[in-house]
Amino acid sequence: MKKFVFLISFILVFILASCGSDTVSKDKDHSSESEPIEIFTTLYPLEFLVEKIVGDTGEVTSILPTGADAHTYEPSVKTIVDIAESDAFIFIGHQMEPYAHSIEDTLKDEDVLLLSLGKYDQLFQHEIEHEEDGHDNETDEAHENEGDHGEGHQHGDQDPHFWLDPVRMIEAGEIITDRLSHKFPAYKDEYEKNFQELQSELEQLDQQFKELIQNKNRKTILVAHAAYGYWESRYGIQQLSVRGLSSSQEPSQKELEEMAREIQEKEITFMILEQNTDDRLTKMIAEELELDIIHLHNLSSLTDKELNQNKDYITIMKDNINVLDQALQ
Repeated sequence: MKKFVFLISFILVFILASCGSDTVSKDKDHSSESEPIEIFTTLYPLEFLVEKIVGDTGEVTSILPTGADAHTYEPSVKTIVDIAESDAFIFIGHQMEPYAHSIEDTLKDEDVLLLSLGKYDQLFQHEIEHEEDGHDNETDEAHENEGDHGEGHQHGDQDPHFWLDPVRMIEAGEIITDRLSHKFPAYKDEYEKNFQELQSELEQLDQQFKELIQNKNRKTILVAHAAYGYWESRYGIQQLSVRGLSSSQEPSQKELEEMAREIQEKEITFMILEQNTDDRLTKMIAEELELDIIHLHNLSSLTDKELNQNKDYITIMKDNINVLDQALQ
């Protein structure tokens, strides 16, 4: 990956220098509403947020092909040039999308809004409380202090899957709305109006999670890897995971034995896998312990089939709530 990132950076710098700023950095005057803005994102949840916020004022495209793995995806030179010619690039970065910071470094002198949500610590802190009137102050402070994070800021082993928490999605949406409103002031009122509608949808989703867990005595789910930590801090849903934050982490024999004991002690009957995965280890564990396999959707990307079915973040999260309802019986 590091070799790839270096090569892409070198090629892109050469292309930008050859084309000249007049070619690649288009005249992006959006002081009027004559031309839609063009925004690129990475993971599906970011695409969903941006589409909801910009509405009809812009065109939003995820650079990830449908069903792609964000950890291993490698953008083409054409994709990076397309981003250079766009108005904004919104991503998480760090261990989630290691290629994104190479794009950010290469395009830092271009007239492109480069928004890395990985630099906003409040999205990744586990000890936060949902205060109805607290979002604006958090966003303003994050915006004012963004320079303090620095290009070398890392979240280490923190869970990058903040989008599985609807409240954190509200906070991410607020950050995006704030930054886009500064970049495109002609659309500020529309962005804020669209965000308020989105916030209402996400708050309803948050309430559905609360109602689900309030009616359950069982609080623990067994999952393939530890992608659901924010559900524990928000709703008290505890995860017992076969693997760590990375799906590539392999448990030791001792860890497997301890996990088997805990599964039996807590009388867990379901093994939860993520959509479209073929995890031999977890399937073997499920078979050995006679567990039924069910699936949660991690929402990092959608398939063509799901898009054709008009699935989106809200509908899939409601499907996840139904799966949790079954797993916590």
